[in-house]
Amino acid sequence: MSSEFSGADLIADALAQLGVEHVFAIVSIHNMPILDAINRLGKTKIIDVRHEQAGTHAADGYARASGKLGVMIASTGPGTSNTVTGLYEAQYGSSRVLVITGQAETAFYGKGLSYVHEAENQVPMLASVCRRVESPRHIEQLGNAFNAVVNDMFTGRGAPGALEIPIDIQYAATAPIQVVLPKAEGFQPDADGLTKVVEKLANARKRIIIAGGGLIAAGAHNELQALAEQLDIPVLTTVDGRGVIPETHPLCIGNYYNSAGMYNALLDADVTLAIGTKFAVGVSGQFAAQTPPGDLIHIDIDGNMIGRTHTAQIGLIADAKAALLGITAQLQEPRQTTVSLMTAFGRPEMVFEPLCAHAWGMIGLRLWTVFATSYPPIVSLCVIKPSLHTTGVINNFPFLNHVRRLIPPLVQSAPDFP
Repeated sequence: MSSEFSGADLIADALAQLGVEHVFAIVSIHNMPILDAINRLGKTKIIDVRHEQAGTHAADGYARASGKLGVMIASTGPGTSNTVTGLYEAQYGSSRVLVITGQAETAFYGKGLSYVHEAENQVPMLASVCRRVESPRHIEQLGNAFNAVVNDMFTGRGAPGALEIPIDIQYAATAPIQVVLPKAEGFQPDADGLTKVVEKLANARKRIIIAGGGLIAAGAHNELQALAEQLDIPVLTTVDGRGVIPETHPLCIGNYYNSAGMYNALLDADVTLAIGTKFAVGVSGQFAAQTPPGDLIHIDIDGNMIGRTHTAQIGLIADAKAALLGITAQLQEPRQTTVSLMTAFGRPEMVFEPLCAHAWGMIGLRLWTVFATSYPPIVSLCVIKPSLHTTGVINNFPFLNHVRRLIPPLVQSAPDFP
């Protein structure tokens, strides 16, 4: 390889600037310069996959779990067509997945001369599953093309993108670029809307938070936990929101769609704060009927998602992190008094760690009234030591289901867990 800084080096350096630690790839003659440049730079690890579809799905998972850019590097033609399935799923999930692929040399591109893996309709194919696709035809266009795709992916609701790079541009000499992602200033919460949210939360008696994948995409892990702890609000997550708050945290209840029993225990909440979720309705649309309890405050960076599945009493278009920072700054409510199992049932041998009054009142009391009054031995099995907290038991629905199957009287009185 040439010692000159090339178009391939530009891509490797740009990915490193974005903090991309892993890329998924299948090496081919039409992407070899890029993979070589990534290896030489040594800042990004290449994960070799066996099929482009699997690699794109892996990049999607990486993006959703980390909030970072997921990258799949494929070959032109059939290699790139294999990425479409993964890009389709990433588009559905608002996931930031970038496919980088090669193309025939610019001198042969579009000439119909049967250049190896020439794919003249590759760009429109990718555009059917990506929000932005670029195909530079000169080395001077490469940096702007990369920035255009990535900036689009990080503006507003996340979306996949693709960059097609002819092989001669990968080898051509050029200079590094500076990658600058868009700021969230354009998605700051409206002041009046933020005030309404704060007043609704402050005046509520029982509140819950439903945390979606938009929080992970916004990097709002700490901000969510700070608000939950400030108001002692139990947090439920969607599938894509899982991990935004540690599942060992006392306020983390689990997956919102995981259990009918959990949902029924939340019905007397008077306010639901939903952030970064579009409320996917599921395989058969069953979750469309699972209306969030109480008044719904729906915060999302995409106004088209607010109120689409469930009517929102208050809608706020904003970046998730910016909204949470604004809410936390305005709220001055002290923490609620915590409740232990000893206080609730007078059972000194079953004292839990402090649990928020809201989570206890809405979930713990309902579930444990059934088990503690009817089957004390079962409760003792769940509460083995004082350091266990109720959310650990609530998350353990498979155990509760097992108990229901073993003890017929319990089946009649316990809530229905799917």
